[in-house]
Amino acid sequence: MSFEILLAVALIPPVALLIIMWRVDKLEHEPIPLLLLVAGLGALSGLLALVLEIAVDQPIANMFDSTTYAYYLIMDNFVGVALMEEISKMLVVMLVVWRHKQFNCRFDGLVYGAASSLGFAALENVKYVINYGFQTGLVRAFTAIPGHLIFGIFMGAFIGMAKCSKYAGKKGKMNLQLFLAILVPTLIHGYYDYLLSVPAYMGDAYALWIGFLIAMVIASIILIVVMAKRDRLIDPSLDVNGQAPTPAPVAAMPYAAYQMPTAQPAQVYVPQQAQVYAPQPTPQPAPQPVQYYNPNQQ
Repeated sequence: MSFEILLAVALIPPVALLIIMWRVDKLEHEPIPLLLLVAGLGALSGLLALVLEIAVDQPIANMFDSTTYAYYLIMDNFVGVALMEEISKMLVVMLVVWRHKQFNCRFDGLVYGAASSLGFAALENVKYVINYGFQTGLVRAFTAIPGHLIFGIFMGAFIGMAKCSKYAGKKGKMNLQLFLAILVPTLIHGYYDYLLSVPAYMGDAYALWIGFLIAMVIASIILIVVMAKRDRLIDPSLDVNGQAPTPAPVAAMPYAAYQMPTAQPAQVYVPQQAQVYAPQPTPQPAPQPVQYYNPNQQ
């Protein structure tokens, strides 16, 4: 089978899951360049994980012998593999987006945690598919790739909570949540790998592994739905772009609709005119005509 087909089989599942996680983020969609940067560095973190695994492999092996092989499997899967890989993936999120202004919502932690884990899974998947063929790619599309997504979802959920605690000034709570961001995915990842490494003397391990994977898928879906529904801005004073919101402009009133108020006459107090008493003159009788004596009148 051609290299191009094998490469497509290896990369399509993690890319498809990353697109789904990007679309599930309802409050805001993360910038695609930043998301691709996290995924790309997540893929490169596989190289760091390889160095760490090599560094701790021999010390872990020296702690056990053939009589304690079961304990070696536990230590190797949980510490030698799972812890080293989850530390590498979390470093990408903390170094790239922890202080980035686009990490401004609680659900963003899930998106970036998933991006780092899926980038890691993509590079790992390319290696397995090229070495073992098409069928391995199909199997891993329904097992290892969703598994890495689950680890990243739980990691990102606690990172998002820690970012909220940091804004609230709760440093102790933030440190606890960052510790859980490493511990919880390491336990899930370690148990996932452990069940795959012991089918030789545990006949029901494979069935238990399938049941565990299904349970983790269901738990992850519930976690995604709940946190997406309850998503909120970490800093309420900023908008979804990490900036202070611009105040809405005041709408101007149309000139035709504006009327000058009618001027009201000033109310001036005018006191009533004082009534002044003036004496009325006494009416005089009309003068009578003077009667003269006429001697000729008898």
